[in-house]
Order: sequence, then C-alpha cells, then structure tokens
Amino acid sequence: MSHNTIIPSSRGGDLGLRLRTRRWLGAWSAASLAIGLILTVAPAAHADRVTATIEVRDDPVGVAITPDGTRAYVTVWDSSEVAVINPRTNRVMTTIDVGYIPRAVAITPDGTRAYVTNNGEFDNPSDSVSVIDTATNRVTNTIDIGSNLGAEGIAITPDGAYAYVTLYGGDRVAVVDTATNTVIDTVVGFYSQPIGVAITPDGTRAYVTSANPRWPNNAFVVSVLDTSTNTIINGIDVGRDQQAIALLPDGTRAYVVSETTDKVSVLDTATNTVTQTIDVGDLPRQVAITPDGTRAYVTNYGDGTVSVIDTATNTATNTIEVRDYPTGIAITPDGTRAYVTHPGRGTVSVITLGVEPWTGSLGSLGSSGS
Repeated sequence: MSHNTIIPSSRGGDLGLRLRTRRWLGAWSAASLAIGLILTVAPAAHADRVTATIEVRDDPVGVAITPDGTRAYVTVWDSSEVAVINPRTNRVMTTIDVGYIPRAVAITPDGTRAYVTNNGEFDNPSDSVSVIDTATNRVTNTIDIGSNLGAEGIAITPDGAYAYVTLYGGDRVAVVDTATNTVIDTVVGFYSQPIGVAITPDGTRAYVTSANPRWPNNAFVVSVLDTSTNTIINGIDVGRDQQAIALLPDGTRAYVVSETTDKVSVLDTATNTVTQTIDVGDLPRQVAITPDGTRAYVTNYGDGTVSVIDTATNTATNTIEVRDYPTGIAITPDGTRAYVTHPGRGTVSVITLGVEPWTGSLGSLGSSGS
C-alpha cells in the first residue's frame, strides 16, 4: 500500500512552491535586467539631419571652416565675394569682395588666413588667389596666377608654408609660398585637367584629381606629387570625371569622387592603388571626412542628397535629403555639423551629425500599475 507524506502548509503556503517561485522570479529578474542592459547599450544609430538653412544669395560653391570652428568661409562665385558665417548663430556675419568667380577656399592651420581661388572666366580672364585676414575679414593680398588658366582647387600644407592651387585650364598646379604670397613653382606634366587637391598629414605628398582627359592619353589619373621636389612621382588610374579628393586624418586612404560614374574610389596611399569603389548618389561633387575619420560625406549634385560612407567598411550607410544641387561641404572641427553649399538656391544647409541613442528601458519591460 502506498503511503503519501503530506507536509503541513504554513501561513505562506507550500514551502517548496515558494522556494521554486522565488528562484524563478530571481532568474526572471536577472534575465529582464540583462535584456534591459542590452537594450540600453545597443549600438547607436547616426541621426544626421538638416537642422538649419542659411541664406547667402547668388551661388555659393566652396566652403571651409576655421580650426577653432568659429567661422565658415563660403565662396559666392556669381557675386565675386566670400560670405562669412558664424556657426554659433548660423547667420552671415559679413561679406568680403574677392576676385572674379571665386571657387575654392582653404584655411591655414593656425586659422589666421583664408586663401580663395578666383577662376577669372568669361570677360575677365585673370586668375588669382585672394588672401583674407580672418581677424579683420579683409583681403590683404591678391596673388596673380596668370590668365585663362582656370584656378580651381586649393590645399595648404600642414605646416601652413605652402598652398597648392590646381589650374584646370592650364594643366598645371601652382605652388604658393604663404610667407611671401608669391608663386614659387609650377608643376606640369598632368595627364588631364587638374581640379581637386589634398595633401597628406605629413605634408610629403599632394594628390591631384583630373577631370577631362587630354589627347592622346585619354586617361583619368590621380597624380601624386612629391612636395619636396614638386614633381609628379606616380599616376593612379581611378575613374572618369574625378572631382574632389579627401584623405583620412591618418593619411592611409584617400576618397576620390568620380562625377559621371556616381562612385567614390578608395585609394590605399601606401601602395597608391584603388582598393574599393563605392556607389553613391547622382553626380557626386565633393567629399569631406569627419575629424575622427569614421565617416565620409559626399554631396550628390544630381539628386539633392548627401551620401554617408562608413570608412571602416567602405559602404554607403545613409542618404541625407538636402535638395537643390548640393556642391561644397565642410565639417566642423568637433565633428558635430556639416555645412553644404547650394549654388542653385543661394543657400547653405547645416546638417547636424548626431547620434540617436536607443530609448528602451527596464521600466517598459517590467513595470505594473497599482
């Protein structure tokens, strides 16, 4: 005959049940806490978006920001002036008359001067570079480059000693001594019309993009210049209609925009070879890289967008709608904002480069009403 042993109940009910329940509740709470922590620390998503629009009139093209982030200088080619924007208020502080058809602008590493290329097209063929004192926002010097040479891109060496100016119509690059503000050398021998230029962080090389090919080469080549001798030491076959180029802060890779192929080519600067190509938007024009080197932003003139490239994977991870012919782009030194010019609209868009954290919480998992 079977015997059943009955354990008397206490006021709290079955002791075994209570112990099992307590263990189960403890496990559930730990699991909930773990899930909550996972939700809390989940990878953040970049929430880049347009947060302001600045009226500058006419046709803004190039843009550069001072190293301290207090001013943005925007070339306005149709009115032959430079608009100075205060990034704290996102308003135009003043405008500065420069040469005819200003195109690109670069700031010296110490932030004391802005150098502006003046294309000198149409009825005024004189090419020049205007030098702006950023303390007074006045032109203190005008450097004569020549006539009908098509001054376009400009980059300044990390020590601030020299400026390299691409001359699109003259198939050459002018080297300016910033101490004397005079042209001290001219680099020739390019395969095609030079347009964009970027200098490595150690200042030893300049990378120059080319747009239309010249017969008989018919090649689109990124030329590599040795800045100690100002000679071309290499040529890299990249792709059609190269426009802009930008280097990572460590100088290991360069990102080259090819307008008619809607691609960005990635160059390994150690081997000077193309390692990847990335699809972006329609008619890409310019590229800027964040100060930490994690993302590249590409303006797409044809479809009114900005493509965001993750430089760790070299993939386009986001597209920002900005509308109306985005062209120039510059990122603030703290990496929080990008300024994008719109020559067809007379405005500059401000993109906030933010991070949107996950909003999950433990309360949403385990709270109960009372």
